[in-house]
Amino acid sequence: HLLNVLQNQVVESILIVDPNLIDLMVSIFDFLTEMVQGPCTSNQEVLVSPSAGLLTVCNRILQSVEYTSATPGLAGLQCRLKTAMLSHLTNLLEGLADWEIAGRMMETVDFRAVEKQITKLYSLLGFQEQTRMPSSRAHATSAPTSHSAADAPARDTAAVKLEQLSTESGDSMQELLLTELQMMCMFVLKLNAINAGKHLVVL
Repeated sequence: HLLNVLQNQVVESILIVDPNLIDLMVSIFDFLTEMVQGPCTSNQEVLVSPSAGLLTVCNRILQSVEYTSATPGLAGLQCRLKTAMLSHLTNLLEGLADWEIAGRMMETVDFRAVEKQITKLYSLLGFQEQTRMPSSRAHATSAPTSHSAADAPARDTAAVKLEQLSTESGDSMQELLLTELQMMCMFVLKLNAINAGKHLVVL
């Protein structure tokens, strides 16, 4: 339940420029990803269960962690956090023999937040700059989470450009964001492939 304890501090840690908590959450996601590889069905089932709270934590990150002009220097850490989370979500879908785990993810993950993240990445990377993604026409059952985007603390959401973002490691910010976008899309496509013939995510 460590992720549950940490989730409410993610946004605050970004606002006060404290990378330690983000580093810790990245390490936890990496550890949990190793726990489900193989795949390990029993661990997959435990982690997507409501009592684990993992998907609620993922929703909190999707709803709250975004690139803004207030935190340009932490963009690399934010990207690492989201890619670690997406890697874990994708690994939770490995080798599924039935629809139950994927169905639970479909019902719980906040795909409106996923859409918002993808739209932001498209804008930052300069893809279809003059085009806006259409509003969601259909989603899986609305995610019943204990937090919503409205719960997040007020923050500077002023437009930010790619050249304003930086990463503490010196890596190419463009490459990091492109990887994040690819992983975001891969997760949605994989979930849809497993749920084919049932409920689909439409962004």
